[in-house]
Amino acid sequence: MYKGSREQGVDYFDDVLGNNDEAGILKGQGLADFDSVKEQITPEGVAVSQLSCHSCGTKKNITISWEELFYVSQNRPGGPLMLPEGWSRSERNMSCYIQMKCPKCGEAGFAVHYTPDEARNRLRQASDAGFIDQAMVTEWAQKIAMYAPRR
Repeated sequence: MYKGSREQGVDYFDDVLGNNDEAGILKGQGLADFDSVKEQITPEGVAVSQLSCHSCGTKKNITISWEELFYVSQNRPGGPLMLPEGWSRSERNMSCYIQMKCPKCGEAGFAVHYTPDEARNRLRQASDAGFIDQAMVTEWAQKIAMYAPRR
């Protein structure tokens, strides 16, 4: 359902979150969109396929890199916010997300959300599969330490 232009960095779930309708985000096309999205652990990161543009329905596949998920995984309650470049935080959903413009309609119609726990889980899977090692984790932690606010 088209509701007008979308802006990058804005969370567009206000129409379903807090709604007393029991179907929530799975009402109408929501369930079909949810069911069509697939994740696969790859050497490059998590491949997310069959995302649907919220404005025009165009399908898109993206890969979230292991380094991006490492940044997301470092977020803790009361701690400094750690976000990869281009990512935002949804306080309402308690998740970090990246939003992308649709190549067909130009709207900010694609968003992938991960909670820190979900990111840690995917990193564990990548480690178990041999896609990331301790040297990579150490390098990412050093990058974060350079930019983390001092307390």
